[in-house]
Amino acid sequence: MSEIRLLKSAVAVDVARLLVALAGGIRFSSIGLAALAFDYLGDLLTSLASYKLVSKSRAPPDETHHYGHLKYEALSGALVTSYMLASTLAVLYIALTEAGEFKASYMASTAALLLLLLTVAKAACYRAAGSTVGFTTQLRNAASDILESIIVLFTVTLGMYSPLFDLAGGLAVAAFLAAAVYRSYREVEASLTDASPGREVIEEIYSIALSTPGVKGAHKLRARLVSGRIFVDLHIQTSPELLVKEAHDIATEVAKEIKSRVRGVVDVVVHIEPEEPEASQQASSHKAPPR
Repeated sequence: MSEIRLLKSAVAVDVARLLVALAGGIRFSSIGLAALAFDYLGDLLTSLASYKLVSKSRAPPDETHHYGHLKYEALSGALVTSYMLASTLAVLYIALTEAGEFKASYMASTAALLLLLLTVAKAACYRAAGSTVGFTTQLRNAASDILESIIVLFTVTLGMYSPLFDLAGGLAVAAFLAAAVYRSYREVEASLTDASPGREVIEEIYSIALSTPGVKGAHKLRARLVSGRIFVDLHIQTSPELLVKEAHDIATEVAKEIKSRVRGVVDVVVHIEPEEPEASQQASSHKAPPR
């Protein structure tokens, strides 16, 4: 299934879940179902934003975006995170003002069960899409939604004995939303601030570069994360006796090896420098082992 078809299916499921949760929340004055409605509206907005921006973010660099369009994903994430924060506050407000109003009914449990089945179907859809960064994140979110749906199913059912159980379900969903806000904020922050992919990835890139035949040293490695993709900028040192074409071929091989062996790397820029005398080498330089 293509990304676009998958996203269309996700939007359809999100619309169905939202309508069921909203109707159940209003009909039975259920805080748990109302909380899910807020959560599902956020999922729907996420799916719509993804559907709108997935093609845009995959577009190659152009005259106005020399480094590509990947940050459109981060922009979408920032908007959705803002909505999720507002939803968390709204659910807490409803919980405080509507506690005890739950109208116990087997139909409320039926609505909660239907929501669980729809959420499982959505998770199965994302699982079939493969293991790309974007869909792995969506699958993780869908798994969290399944747990939320199970909790609300139990609390709505137990609500026939006491409305406090329904209140507990709403508060549980609010807790899930708050945790999702934190995770989303960290992901958006990493993309918008060009965060490093981490020390392990940096050392792996250095190791690959230094193991490439012809590379005498490497330094000034800069790597940044943008929407789960890694961009690398690296300086390598080669023998000053090499011809320009020979040095260029080595740089090309370094870039090829890094892109093929480090997961998530989509772009590598390699700068060539002549090998420096031992005494004048920078303290941060990494040297290739003797061959």
